Amino acid sequence: MVESVLRSQNTNARIKLVNATKGKYVRAEPIYSLYEQNKIYHIGQFPILENQMITFDPDKGKSPDRVDALVWGFTELLLGSKFTFSI
Repeated sequence: MVESVLRSQNTNARIKLVNATKGKYVRAEPIYSLYEQNKIYHIGQFPILENQMITFDPDKGKSPDRVDALVWGFTELLLGSKFTFSI
């Protein structure tokens, strides 16, 4: 479904489909580490994303969609296939 929505908006966009085989917390650790090292920062305000980032608890409730998208995107852009868990 996500792929079809993205393609309907821009047929030239590069889309990489991924499947999670590791828990969200495990996937987020390398990106969290980059935040701790001040290698990632936000320009502008993203209140919904930032709220999800500070309230995420892997042991509780709903999975934060914006945080997950951020982790997948930064993993691909900054860490490359070295940290890609599955395609």
